Amino acid sequence: MREEYFAKEYVYTNAKKKTFSSGNFYMILFVTSGKCSYTYDHQTFLCATEDILLVNPNTTFLLEYTPSKIPLKFLQVGFTSELLTRLSDENTDLESCFHVVPYECTCVHSSSEITMLIKNLSKKLLTLPQEQTDFGHRLFEDSILTMLIVLVLRACIRTEFQTNTKVRPRLSLDDIFIFIKHHLHEEISLNRLEKEFYISKYHICREFKRQTGMTVHRYIVKSKLDLCKRLLEKGYPMIEIYKICGLGNYNHLFRAFKKEFGMTPKEYVRQIQEHTSEISDRS
Repeated sequence: MREEYFAKEYVYTNAKKKTFSSGNFYMILFVTSGKCSYTYDHQTFLCATEDILLVNPNTTFLLEYTPSKIPLKFLQVGFTSELLTRLSDENTDLESCFHVVPYECTCVHSSSEITMLIKNLSKKLLTLPQEQTDFGHRLFEDSILTMLIVLVLRACIRTEFQTNTKVRPRLSLDDIFIFIKHHLHEEISLNRLEKEFYISKYHICREFKRQTGMTVHRYIVKSKLDLCKRLLEKGYPMIEIYKICGLGNYNHLFRAFKKEFGMTPKEYVRQIQEHTSEISDRS
């Protein structure tokens, strides 16, 4: 029996040109990092992080990666028409959905919420062959495949809608601000924000910088240093503060504080004491 689907992961750090042929498979390439170009029918197009390259059966295209600081990483998933038929129901013919908008090879730019789920589901497919003895493996496998295919089709639909209405979705940062404020004593990484809000860390970075003018890392560090300042004003010893603020070891906090405020924590405490003394003398 012919395999109904396949899943692979590629990582390129050096210059690379590779020809892909879909054969009898419907194929998607999901870019998780970096950017590249693909050439089909004598035309060249760009593809970047979070983009989805959709390829119909019996299609060949050339993918090219030019070396940069960011390596190219992408997930490749292919599935047969037989699989699409088997996973369809009386209300949804999955294979016919792929032909509503005719294409042979096209790149889709979707919302980060959808691309985040597609990324996770595609990665799960990589490990499924090692889980064949697990309980309910076939049912679980079919569920993952169905969700992935439906999300890819939804990405097409939403992209088409956004293109037609010229609406560009924006990321609201209010919830992220609140989360950072309430977790300043912990390590807050982009990976953690990605998992917390189900939004790609790349999208968070882009929108955060665009809307605030600073990077997420810079905002977190500045917020932690502001908390450090408030704790110094309340008389907390430095040995406790660097643990509360979660900025690593004491030396790291010391350097970051001086860079941000132009003085050491000890100098800031002395300044507070002098100011308090002046007020007392006036009284």
